Amino acid sequence: MYILIDFENVGLKGIEGYEYLKRTDTIGLFYSQQWEMKRIEAERQILNYGCDVFSRKLVQQHKNGIDHYMACELGQYFGSHRKKKVALIISKDKGFKAIADYWNMLGMGNEVYIAPTIKDGFLKMEELCGKRRYKQMISDINLKLILSQMKTERYHVCAAL
Repeated sequence: MYILIDFENVGLKGIEGYEYLKRTDTIGLFYSQQWEMKRIEAERQILNYGCDVFSRKLVQQHKNGIDHYMACELGQYFGSHRKKKVALIISKDKGFKAIADYWNMLGMGNEVYIAPTIKDGFLKMEELCGKRRYKQMISDINLKLILSQMKTERYHVCAAL
């Protein structure tokens, strides 16, 4: 999977769910100078899962500059592969909907999903297309929620005694 992260828009919160990445995934972090240290932190966390990571630093500050970098990167990715591909854009920016609409309109079989975090993107893909890979992640997330609720309930019971 090809995942492009609008790091200025979502920050470290955007990489939530990175523990579900696979070695075959590629992550692109798009950022400007002010996010350099946080980007390094995110890159270290992601690299622990063995997937490819690349970074694109905005050369000069422009309105929507990172968005344009990401749009170009996505076009380059889809254009360099003959078979259909799936990409996930991590951003809260509503403007990326136009990019997804464009690729979906072309009818080439490429898919673009947009979400504020990696986890939310995987969940959205499961909901929309039932991709098997994400079913395990959803099970894991549900299990963590149940265990978290059990610990909280247990704490309340113990505290009441």
